[in-house]
Amino acid sequence: MAARPRVPARLERDAARRMVAFFRLQRAAVLEHWPDPKQHRPGQRKARVDELFNLGRWDRVLTPEINGIALAASVAAGTSVMAGLDEFSEEDYDSDLTLAWLAAHAAAVAAVINSTTRADLATALTAGQGPDDIAALFTGYLTRRAPQIARTEVTAAAGFGTREAGQQTGRPMVKTWRTGSNPRSSHARVDGETVALDDLFSNGARWPGDSRLDTEDRANCNCSMEIDTE
Repeated sequence: MAARPRVPARLERDAARRMVAFFRLQRAAVLEHWPDPKQHRPGQRKARVDELFNLGRWDRVLTPEINGIALAASVAAGTSVMAGLDEFSEEDYDSDLTLAWLAAHAAAVAAVINSTTRADLATALTAGQGPDDIAALFTGYLTRRAPQIARTEVTAAAGFGTREAGQQTGRPMVKTWRTGSNPRSSHARVDGETVALDDLFSNGARWPGDSRLDTEDRANCNCSMEIDTE
């Protein structure tokens, strides 16, 4: 019998709240030292982006947030999939086996998110944008980017948890891609595609939201994956 993950909607809402809180913290830190071009004096050295945005610091702050999001969603997916498979139950899913992978995943995702922010700030600094412009940039992060990251990372973690549950059964399994609402064309093309559990789908992904996909191809994905015995 095919089993699909059940991930409570509250996990995506919680993930969005985490990201909003993170971007608010980041906004305050950046604005505290952001130069005002109206007050720039001739001969004054221009600030460098790495002085205004410490990439290593923000990676250390964001990584545990992404890890928390991913752990909660992967456990919800993994336990529900286990419960949907014959002769297994929620208790058969061992989240301890996933911790190392989730930690590495979180660090990589945090680095991508913060590198994107740094690039935006570098562009703004080169253009001579002032504090009001930076505040507006972060308003966009709070209203659009935070919920997008939340959905993407919950989808990715649910896919990982689903695959992990299949692996932990020790049985030969297959997985099938299921699109969510309003899918992008590249995802609609793989809807219903079934491959072996450890194989890649034809779009190169291990599961929906896979971090192996290009950022644009995984962003805001709400597809899911079901598994079944061969």
